[in-house]
Parts: sequence; C-alpha cells; structure tokens
Amino acid sequence: CHPRGWHVRGTHARVSRARVMLDEASTDTEDPDRVSIKVVAPREVLSKLASQCQMEAGFKRGLTGVIYGLGEDRIEIITEGKRIDKFVDWIKQYLDTACAEIDSTCELTSVEAKDLVTSSGMYSTSFPLINFEKNVDRRVKINLQGDRQVLDYTLRHTKIEAEFNRQLTYTPHWLDDEQLELTVDGPVPQLKSFVRWCRRGPPLQRPEKVTIHWLEAGLDEARDMSTAFRDEGVGA
Repeated sequence: CHPRGWHVRGTHARVSRARVMLDEASTDTEDPDRVSIKVVAPREVLSKLASQCQMEAGFKRGLTGVIYGLGEDRIEIITEGKRIDKFVDWIKQYLDTACAEIDSTCELTSVEAKDLVTSSGMYSTSFPLINFEKNVDRRVKINLQGDRQVLDYTLRHTKIEAEFNRQLTYTPHWLDDEQLELTVDGPVPQLKSFVRWCRRGPPLQRPEKVTIHWLEAGLDEARDMSTAFRDEGVGA
C-alpha cells in the first residue's frame, strides 16, 4: 500500500506531466465497487478521454458510469463494476501519453465512493457526458425498484428532496407495483445532488435497486424516454 497523498509523476525529463493522487485512507478493499475519478487536464485531452471511456470502460471492461463536465479543464468520471483499479491504471497511462504529446500537465484523483447504500449497477455502459452548463436544464430518469410499501415511503421523501430542497421539476410514474420511475428536470448541479441523495435513499427504508438514465442533450431536445430502462437494458 502507498501512504496517503501518494503522488506519481511522469517519467519524462522535461516536465512533470501526470500527477496521480490516490486517497488510500478512504479505500476499505483492494477492489471497490464504485469510484469517483477526477481529472484536470487541457480541454483537448479531456475531450478524447471522455470519448474513449465508452469503449475502454463500457465495452471492454463491462463497467458502467457517467462523466460530469465540471468546466473547461475538469471532468469527474463516476464508474461502477469489478476491477475498477485496472481502469484507473488505464486512465493514468492515457493521461501520461496524452499530456506528453502536448507538453502539458494533467492531474488525476481517484477516491472510493462511500455514499452508495443501494446496490451498484446504477448507470449504463454508455458513459454519457453531462456538462455543467449555465442556464441549461437537463433531464434525468431515476428508476427505483423494491417493495411497494418501501417505494411509497421513498416517494414521499423524493418529492421533498426534489421540489422543495432543490427546486427541481419532478414527475413520478409507477411502471408496476415494484418499480417507480422519476422524471426530474433542472440544472445539472441540483440534479447531481438529487441523484446522490437517491443513492443513499431516505432513512429507515430504501429501495433494493436504483438505476439512472441521463438525457445527454439539453432539455429543449428531450424525447420521450418512458421505456428507456427496458429498451437499453440499464440496470439489467
């Protein structure tokens, strides 16, 4: 194990190109099921990295996740699955090569997520890129599965969390007695916060499974996704 604050720097002589920080203190196992990977790099590097994630993480490794664009030079990759450590290693190598080509510096921080109370498998293998754009609302579909009584209890809490605490537009829809779909619209920061709350669930009772489907386009381009989970196999 490496000590907290472990840094790995590029081996190239001219500049330190890739700086990697692993928060070892936050990792209870060698193979966490869910990891937040934050990358700081030039925009052209991030653009190529994001486009490669679907193939490398989703197609080759069977991981699921989402990518948040946090500005011109920062992204956060949320990924779930087995052997995520190998995917993190791939990102390190990718950044080292990409930053060397443009003689720039990149930074990666990988931290195990500890707020996941419900089961993993929340995202799809498509790794959609969701940008934090000002004045652009987006839509997210949240599918909750479990006992009807538990979902009724959860529904009361989600209304408070979405509408009152975050001023999001919120529409629930029962798919069947054990499956509830929430359609939530609003600014990405508030939506991301609400998704994080849904991962933890309300106190006392929580759904057995939570799956997330982000609409990548702006809300003005929204399409009907009432069967998105079943059509795309999300959370299957």
